[in-house]
Amino acid sequence: MAQRRNFVRLSKKIKVEFRQIVERYANASVPPNISYTTSISGNGLTILSGKDVKKGMKYEIDIFVKDGTDSPITAAGEVLGSDEIEKGQFELKLKITEIDEADRDRLASYIIREDLKVKNAAKKTSKKTK
Repeated sequence: MAQRRNFVRLSKKIKVEFRQIVERYANASVPPNISYTTSISGNGLTILSGKDVKKGMKYEIDIFVKDGTDSPITAAGEVLGSDEIEKGQFELKLKITEIDEADRDRLASYIIREDLKVKNAAKKTSKKTK
């Protein structure tokens, strides 16, 4: 059975910072892990990590989209799984479990805009090759 998504998934490198949540809160005194997405949607993201983590671990995530604002999109997420893509390099698949509605709208708008840019660029390329 094919998987249906409610959101467009965008393959794009976007800076993220994430901290493990322990007992409902992330420890703000611990420096965040800094990484990048390999893909993102309105309800989840895949990020690169130098270490493997267990399924079910929870993280506070700041997503730095380039949409004309200085503030990151803040969300909480849970690890659904991870894959070692090369020695010592992992892709973590996270489901967004908590996000402010305004931030979800901002994220969805950003993804739709960027997806349209990719599709329009592909159309221009295909017209040039005909």
